[in-house]
Order: sequence, then C-alpha cells, then structure tokens
Amino acid sequence: MPLYRVLYLKDQAAIDRFRALPPPDGPANIKAKDYVPACEIEAPNDYAAWRMLQGEGAQERDLRPMGVGDVLEAVARESGGGLRLDGAGKPRVCRYVGFDDAVWFVFEPREKKAPSIVEAVPVLQ
Repeated sequence: MPLYRVLYLKDQAAIDRFRALPPPDGPANIKAKDYVPACEIEAPNDYAAWRMLQGEGAQERDLRPMGVGDVLEAVARESGGGLRLDGAGKPRVCRYVGFDDAVWFVFEPREKKAPSIVEAVPVLQ
C-alpha cells in the first residue's frame, strides 16, 4: 500500500492566497516555504488518505482536517523486492473537486547580462 507524506499550508494567509488563485492550465506550482509536514499515512490512494484525515481520523492524529491547498506526496519505501516508488515525489494538491498534479517551485535566478564594451566605456564630451 502506498505511503503518503501529508503537508499542510502553514497559516490562514497561505490558505486564503491559495483559494483566491484560479485553477492552473497545467500542474500547480507550489512552494515548500508555504508548507509544514503533518504526518505520513498509508492508504490505497490519495482519496482514501484524504478520507482518513477528515473528522475523527484527523482528531485521532491530533491534526486539522485536510483541506483545499494541502498536499499529499507519495513516498518511496523499501519492500521485500527492493525499492518501490509508487509515484514517489509527485505532489498532489487538494482542490475543491479532488486532487490535481503539482510541481515544487524552484527559484532559478536570472543570469546577469555582462555589459557590452560600448555600454561600459563612458563617452567623454
């Protein structure tokens, strides 16, 4: 059975920002800084994991119910025949109507353009 890492949005402001965004055309970009790890849970699929984290299931684990913007990420783990991936590392974000694929946003700084010789040399008048 797959093992899922559950990540909750950090605070109400992050939840409100996520809810205000329109649905993306492709996978949603999510930022690790907006999430905190909550727990790991075994479930047959992501919808079963969501169900386990509602109502009494959430209370038993001392968690808030999983909601819009929270993330499930499949975890790679050892089994008798070696390492099983089961979609490991692929985050799925909880939406109003189910789960959508997501990708972790990775900041890539822009390369600074080297000034051209003409721009670097001051013009004397």
